[in-house]
Amino acid sequence: MKLEECIIRGLGLNKSVIRPGKKALCAACSRALETQAGWDFKASVDLDSALREEHANEHRWDYGLEIVNGGKRILEWVEFHPACSSDVKTVVEKKKWLEKLLTATGTCPRPGMKNLHWIATGGNHIDTARRRLLNQAGLAWPQKRLRLHLP
Repeated sequence: MKLEECIIRGLGLNKSVIRPGKKALCAACSRALETQAGWDFKASVDLDSALREEHANEHRWDYGLEIVNGGKRILEWVEFHPACSSDVKTVVEKKKWLEKLLTATGTCPRPGMKNLHWIATGGNHIDTARRRLLNQAGLAWPQKRLRLHLP
């Protein structure tokens, strides 16, 4: 599945929201992500900005990325957000929003624990009760930097 197909056909967005490589990400966010050898960032989309008007009052997920290695293509979904106990509920809501959005398209693969990533902006201070909530929501522990380990 190409990111372009998911975003244009599935979500009905204009092709202009898709940027080459990691160019849709701000510089600090881009520096926090890397892939393993042999994989390249093919395309990216800033979902938060692209859907801000249409979903103004909802918790929107940040970015979608297409990563390639030869003929293999993988879509990854990345959220940059503070990682404090008080932020867990917000990120869980963002995940639910993304799942609902992508499921409704019928063309985009549903995000799962392996391709859904929370990058901590700032420290990582989440209490035990919120850690359980993260687990129950199917979200991995927030990382400060992320090296995507792909199949």
